[in-house]
Amino acid sequence: MLKFNISLIVVLLLSVSSVFSNNEKIFEDHKLRTYTPLAGEIKDLFFDIREPNLESYVKSNTALVPDDVYYRVYWSFPNNIRVRVEGLPEKGFDLLKQTLIAKVKPYVELILAKDLTTALESSVYKKDTKESARYIRVKSKKELLDLSVSFYSSGHIKSIETKSPNLITTTAFSYSKKSWAKGKSVVSQIVISEGRGVSSVKKEIEIEYDKVNTFGLPSEINTVSYAMNGDKKIDLGKMNLKVNNYHINTGKAKKFMGIE
Repeated sequence: MLKFNISLIVVLLLSVSSVFSNNEKIFEDHKLRTYTPLAGEIKDLFFDIREPNLESYVKSNTALVPDDVYYRVYWSFPNNIRVRVEGLPEKGFDLLKQTLIAKVKPYVELILAKDLTTALESSVYKKDTKESARYIRVKSKKELLDLSVSFYSSGHIKSIETKSPNLITTTAFSYSKKSWAKGKSVVSQIVISEGRGVSSVKKEIEIEYDKVNTFGLPSEINTVSYAMNGDKKIDLGKMNLKVNNYHINTGKAKKFMGIE
């Protein structure tokens, strides 16, 4: 089975750097037309993430009988993050806590993502001669990773593709309009495909939003994972996360993390 990790959304973007500076304003329309609350007025935030059957998982792996287990996330500008597992004893069970946090951390990074472009802008691109809305990163002769970015006619990023000798990963984005987004679009779906040839592993991520005060923030994240081997589809599982109890700019996250 091919290895797959949702963290590729973040890891791939952060890993593609270059000595060049970007001489193409290819990301300007995306930034202007995409809603990113954490890149603006939100400076301090905490919220809860709940996953059905998390208590059952704890019961099946320990002697504990918890009533309510969930994740609490603290974030403060620019990128201070702390994730805790609530509902377990304060002392002990460190391995269990680390396992649970590692499981949810990629989704936390997805919720807290400021934008798609920052890591990409450190490179220089050339326009694809075959596809007018596709740009290819200029790389040095020593680099093995190819990267390309495709755009919708609106200027929003359509997909990011990375290609190495052994693996192709494509991250595709869909957007929707929301009344609270001030005329901008929000990312509503992410589809990650990893593989080569007829074999691939895919994860489809659907993001729902609620208005919290004057901001739009994720309220539910649903994922479906499956493998494709030619025409054969193999289900790999589903996940449903509920995100709620947002506290915005109250200073509680900074206080918890001991940040002045």
